[in-house]
Amino acid sequence: LVVCYPGGARETFKRSQGRYRLRWERTLGFVRLAMKAGVPVVPFAGFGVDDTFFWPPGEDRLGWRLAREEKYRVPLVMGLGPLPLPVQLTFAVGEPHEPPPTGASESRIQAFRDRVAASVRRLLLRACHA
Repeated sequence: LVVCYPGGARETFKRSQGRYRLRWERTLGFVRLAMKAGVPVVPFAGFGVDDTFFWPPGEDRLGWRLAREEKYRVPLVMGLGPLPLPVQLTFAVGEPHEPPPTGASESRIQAFRDRVAASVRRLLLRACHA
């Protein structure tokens, strides 16, 4: 079992104005990985996760990179010091999506990514109303 966050650190550490929005941009790596491994993608969403920390004003300069080549910074001030804020988390898991076959066209790969993203958005709505 492998958990993949297509948006990476940028998806995980969002500013308050980006809360509960997917930021996958043009990410296709998770689709290609699923295609190559021949495994389904199981979408899931977590409501409450974006409330566990916040970015204080001016935090851009104070954040640190997880690795030297990392282009995004992790905020230093998260929740209660280095600990997340105590919030209720609700998770929803969707039905598996079979990836396109190896050698599929770029448009088919992109369409698959978009279907998975739509599933995650629906799950997020379900989780927020649970």
